[in-house]
Amino acid sequence: MNRDQDNELKDLGLSESERANMERMLAEFHREASERAERPELFWAAQRTRIAARIREAHTQRGLGWAATLAAVTAMVVFVSVPTKPPSVNPAPKTTVATKAPATDDETLLRSIDETTNSDVPDALAPTNILASEMNRGIDSASNRKTGRNVE
Repeated sequence: MNRDQDNELKDLGLSESERANMERMLAEFHREASERAERPELFWAAQRTRIAARIREAHTQRGLGWAATLAAVTAMVVFVSVPTKPPSVNPAPKTTVATKAPATDDETLLRSIDETTNSDVPDALAPTNILASEMNRGIDSASNRKTGRNVE
């Protein structure tokens, strides 16, 4: 025993017989542990083989993970880089009378301007105007049913 261990045993306040018994038990434990730890060389060779196999297995799995990731990224790049089929553009039908088309377009434009300027509701609120008129019609039909009037 070294000096520090000897001082620690003295600090425990054991009697000489208790101290001798403890040292005997510790020495017996040391001897038994050493005997059980002693293995033939074949055991240690097998142990080294098992450890090396686990290390190789870990590297193989890591390699498979990288391969799977690379395959996924490659597939994404291929799908993104391959152009989709461009939308087919139907050519406008040829008109036999060239002067009628601009007149129709002009008339349509004038009607649209007339509707917009005569409208009491801004374009952004047009859907709510339709909703309000539908609600009013529903309320009117409900009140007609209550009064017994059949107005359509």
